[in-house]
Amino acid sequence: MIIVDSAPVVPVTDPIILGREVDGILLVIKAGATQKEVVTRAADLINQSGARLLGVALNNVKQALPYYYNHKYYGYQYSSKK
Repeated sequence: MIIVDSAPVVPVTDPIILGREVDGILLVIKAGATQKEVVTRAADLINQSGARLLGVALNNVKQALPYYYNHKYYGYQYSSKK
């Protein structure tokens, strides 16, 4: 398996050109930073080019979610009462 890293899809055409030469594209999205419209535009560009969009990888999730999504916020208590 060979993985080719490329520049962002929207500002430059390199990923679109490379996308036609590889088996598929995995779109990486930074949670909490990448706007929904930019993701939609990138997916549209990939699909219009004839390249195959395999899926997306969402990174930075831990920093993007509010603090109450962390399991430590709720805590756990165990009781032996019956």
